[in-house]
Amino acid sequence: MTTTASAKKFDRIRKLLAKAEGTTNEHERQAFMEAAQGLIAKYGIDQARLGYLASGREKPELRSIAVLDPWSKEQAALLHGIANALRCRAVVRRMPRSKVGTVELVGFAYDLERVELLYPSLLLQMLGGMHQQHVPNGESTTIYRRSWMFGFITEAIAKLEAAEKHAADEQTAKDQPGEVSTALVLVKNDEVVDTLFAKLYPNLRKSRAVKVNGDAWNRGADAGRRADVGGARIGTRLAGEIC
Repeated sequence: MTTTASAKKFDRIRKLLAKAEGTTNEHERQAFMEAAQGLIAKYGIDQARLGYLASGREKPELRSIAVLDPWSKEQAALLHGIANALRCRAVVRRMPRSKVGTVELVGFAYDLERVELLYPSLLLQMLGGMHQQHVPNGESTTIYRRSWMFGFITEAIAKLEAAEKHAADEQTAKDQPGEVSTALVLVKNDEVVDTLFAKLYPNLRKSRAVKVNGDAWNRGADAGRRADVGGARIGTRLAGEIC
């Protein structure tokens, strides 16, 4: 359910992300990203409450986003992490004999919109930062760059999750007695999304862990913290479920 006020907020988010992508000043970029993430989180909470309280309740949807080589697995991992942080669910579909495929997303329209808005910006930052890395002599370029990106993803999603929690806690503190609580709205929404996801994908398997370079991972993680975005730790399967 989109209102004029929420549409204006969404437009403001786009402008902040564009400013973050367009500046070479690290402090400015961090400030723009933090402001954008705060608004993205608040937008999601507002839309969830509006949708829950509406007489004709919205239902979750299925969308897909292509991830193309090179670095399709890393793109999928980033998208998967963003989707989970923004209360959607994701599954990676790989085409036979190819790493190229799609990430299918299940969630409410307003949360899917948030994913589709934030993903290109973080992807641009991740790929741009990866290409700026100097690979030490004797190191595999592929492993080093992949490790940097997984480090970036880890810290990027962690920051995004923190922004979501902060927005939810802030709104919960404003809930009035007698109103449907924000916590209940989010729990009920999660249940609906999880039910549809389980119905659509009953036979998922986990992707294989990837080999990483510790130094590159740490450098990527540091960049992810500065980008205010991230995910799980080394050894976890950051690419998510595969169908």
